[in-house]
Amino acid sequence: MSKKSQDSGRVVCGRFPVAALLETDAASVDKVFVQRGAGGDGLREIVRRASDGGVPVQRVPIERLNALSGGVRHQGVAATTTAVRYASPEDLVGLLGQRPQDESTRIVYLDRITDPRNMGAILRSAAAFGAAAAIIPASEAAPLNAAAIKASAGAAFSIPLVRVATPGPFLDGMRERGFWIVGADGSSETTPAEIDWRRKTIIAMGSEGGGLSTAVRSVCDTLVAIPMVPGIESLNVSAAAAILLSSAFSACR
Repeated sequence: MSKKSQDSGRVVCGRFPVAALLETDAASVDKVFVQRGAGGDGLREIVRRASDGGVPVQRVPIERLNALSGGVRHQGVAATTTAVRYASPEDLVGLLGQRPQDESTRIVYLDRITDPRNMGAILRSAAAFGAAAAIIPASEAAPLNAAAIKASAGAAFSIPLVRVATPGPFLDGMRERGFWIVGADGSSETTPAEIDWRRKTIIAMGSEGGGLSTAVRSVCDTLVAIPMVPGIESLNVSAAAAILLSSAFSACR
């Protein structure tokens, strides 16, 4: 397995994201901070998971949590992590090789998604609808900060995240491995119902302002648009991603 790249340490806020992190990757957690005087079953379960995983728990005043969260709603708990780990393209090939050969595979490509909350929401949808991985470019991408992790509701720790330096060659290589590349584009006349989602597919989502980059658009096999009533210009990119991932998931059941 090739070496994985890392972001610098992060702060994870909120009861569900912290619980999910402790459940899936407790080894990456440095410390859990719980609001002094706060209680409830959710917080007790987090403290239990931290204890089981050998993670220190510190009771702190709400002011400390407010400072740690940077304005993100923390629900009385936050955790500091060593790093968010990314798999390499070579790791992705290995992960895909472990999947059943008769199972349709969906991957989401986040092209120039620079808003952390959109990033997190797309990761949440990708996990919910069975995506095998999420691809994040090394540049022009939102950081996986507290806001992104909070919006992902823990999905940032449950789905493989793959970082690529150059989208064109990577996507060309995935096509050679049998993947069909579908790009989201509001100007397309093709609807989700017309896509054969049963084949191995990469769903490329572009930035809300500029859409797909030229490099990604040029390697798409087809473009798809979500039908909407007249007068509505576009959907938020995370909402559009959820619809496309749901369409693919439903078609493959």
